Amino acid sequence: MAPDAYLPFLIARARNCTLRMLEEELGALNVTAQQGMILLQLADGRNNTPGALSRLAGVDSGAMTRLLDRLEAKRLLLRQADPHDRRAVRLVLSEEARALMPAVAEAVRGVHARLWDSFPASDAQRFHRSLLDVIGHAGVTQRETP
Repeated sequence: MAPDAYLPFLIARARNCTLRMLEEELGALNVTAQQGMILLQLADGRNNTPGALSRLAGVDSGAMTRLLDRLEAKRLLLRQADPHDRRAVRLVLSEEARALMPAVAEAVRGVHARLWDSFPASDAQRFHRSLLDVIGHAGVTQRETP
């Protein structure tokens, strides 16, 4: 089998192509694809700590800190002390970010539609399940997936 036909390579290529599409859509909002995905996670409310976001994004804590610093510099993110654990920090969207979220979500929905609409519904559902299976076989828990 040719090296570029192996599943890890194909997944990486698909990820890169998808992120490039997101970069194009989100560029007008002055938000990168990574930043947009972090903002969506915070808006969803499930992953609001640097550690949770780091695990979800698959980046180390240093890279996540820099990403969060950039979002904070853009005034899209606030770091707040956790009222239940003084060692922890909770991340919340700023008012500016909340106002931006409909446009971010619409950009992501647009990329999603462009990618999925080319598949028959049954194929899209099967592919979606297969991707979740790949994530599960890789040993990632449901808690770490969006």
